[in-house]
Amino acid sequence: MILKKVIAVCLFSIALAGCNDNVSGKFSGTWVEPDADSNSSIVTITAKGDHYEVNHVAPIIKRNSTFDVKEDSNYLRSMSTNRIEYTLLSPNELAFGNKKKVMWIKK
Repeated sequence: MILKKVIAVCLFSIALAGCNDNVSGKFSGTWVEPDADSNSSIVTITAKGDHYEVNHVAPIIKRNSTFDVKEDSNYLRSMSTNRIEYTLLSPNELAFGNKKKVMWIKK
């Protein structure tokens, strides 16, 4: 009888784990250029359940945009076009698009 309850609890836990559609959180945070100054861009990424919200501020080109992206392994893809917007090169290094050049580091 107890074994049946243990098995039922395990199966229920596995089912709940499969329903989790939240992002991993590995992209969340504030990302700054390695040699930041007043003209450097800043990318702030916030987890919003099943997607992230990105605020990208680049003073030198007068860019201040906010948009939603979805997590795809080590990439963040635009929710509207599916284009790769950012690539996570390491836990503390972020690249623009699918390039391999570090553009921002985690603050």
